[in-house]
Parts: sequence; C-alpha cells; structure tokens
Amino acid sequence: MFAIAVLLAAALAGLAAWTDADESSAVSNHGISGDKDSTSTEGKLDFKISFSESDSYTSISITYSAKLTNRSGSTQANAVSPSSGSLVNGVPEKLTVTAPKTAGTYTLVVTYTEQIDDKKSETFTDEKKIKVVNPVVLSLTVKNEGTVSLSDVTVYFYVDDKLVENSDTKLSVKAGEKATIKYNYGNADLSHGKHTFYAKAADGSYLNITGLDEKQTFYYKQGDYDLANYLMLIALVVLIVVAIYIFTRPVKNYGKPKSRR
Repeated sequence: MFAIAVLLAAALAGLAAWTDADESSAVSNHGISGDKDSTSTEGKLDFKISFSESDSYTSISITYSAKLTNRSGSTQANAVSPSSGSLVNGVPEKLTVTAPKTAGTYTLVVTYTEQIDDKKSETFTDEKKIKVVNPVVLSLTVKNEGTVSLSDVTVYFYVDDKLVENSDTKLSVKAGEKATIKYNYGNADLSHGKHTFYAKAADGSYLNITGLDEKQTFYYKQGDYDLANYLMLIALVVLIVVAIYIFTRPVKNYGKPKSRR
C-alpha cells in the first residue's frame, strides 16, 4: 500500500508540473546584443534588447526595466537610457549605457515582464558584463601647410594600425598655423606595453596637413609601474625607520650586579 501511495503521489506531482509548464510561455527568446562591451570612463555604449514570443496569443504585453550595477550590486544612477519601456514582440529596442566615472566591471541588467492574454505574468532577466577603463588620451599636434583655413574636418584615430570605431573628431586649423586634436581612447583588451597611434582625414584629401598620419607612441598602464615604485619607496622608508630604531634604542645591562648597573 505504501509503495502504491508513493507512486500515486509522484504521478500527481508530475501532472501538476506538466500543467504548469503548459500554462507558461516556454517559447520566448530574449537577449542583449552589442558590438562592444568595453569603454572608457564616462564613455557611451549602445546595445539592443529584444523579446520574441512564438506562442499563440490574442493579446500580449511586454515591458522592461534596465539598470547598470557595480560589483556589489549597487545601481548606478542615470546610467541606462531609456531605463524602462514597452517592447513590440520581436522588435529590437536600443539602450544607451553611459559609463560611470570610476573604472571597473559593471553589469547591464534587463528584466522583462510578459503578459499573455489572461495568463499569469512572467518575468525574465538578461545580464551583460561591461568593462570600464581609464582612458588613454591620444593627442596630436598638426600644422596646416596650405593657404586655405580648414574648419570641422573629420578625422579618425588609428591604434596599432587599426581604425578606432566612433573616434571621429573635428579638426579646425587656420592656414599656416598649428592645432591639437585629442581623443579619449578606452579599450579593456589593450595589452600592456608600447603601442602606436595616428590619425587620418575621413576623405583622405587634406594632404597639406602635416602630422596627421605620423605615428606616435604611448605606453598603456604605465601608472601601474608608478604605483609599484611608490609602494616600494614606502616599504624602503619603513625599513630605514625600523633599522634606525633598532640600532639607536638604549641597551639594558641584564645580568650585572645591582651595584654596577
């Protein structure tokens, strides 16, 4: 009898699970996509979110909320735009993430709420890691060797002979004069050490500007070396202070007769 009762209970549990699964929309697909997942501090990244429901329905409502959190789970204020809204089934929605001022690893969290007909609403969550790095300031001083002043010339930066996407920068320089252009370059995958960079006009026709296509060098993460040297200096100072204390402290005459102390 006991074995029969156990089998009956298992069958009822399986039936309940099957019923719940049948009532839920287990045929939804959702996700976050984007060309980049790293940027410099205060930089911007564009992503697309989408939610597709292939189950049959008469009416459907899909809403979402989005936020950016740090390692401890704290939400970063005003980091995602728009931070909430409605979605059309199968139609992507663009989200723009503005990186915080502090470098680190953050998480884009998107929560969807789906309501199909009169069924119970369901929630789904997607997450995407984002790396925020301190930027390298790429700076070039160029000269207009021509006789015509140039205004708002679009130039792009190249790092290690590769075009930096979205690095378009406006250059204005009078005839016979110099100008400096800068770009904050942030790439979490940039290797430690020496790199090269230069810039080119977007249409390549400004041949009278010298300095644009001349390679310059920079060293990534040199600040780490400075920090290491600083810590070593502190350690050396501490050792010197300890040594001075040991060699200058008074020596007690233990073991001698009291009359001779």
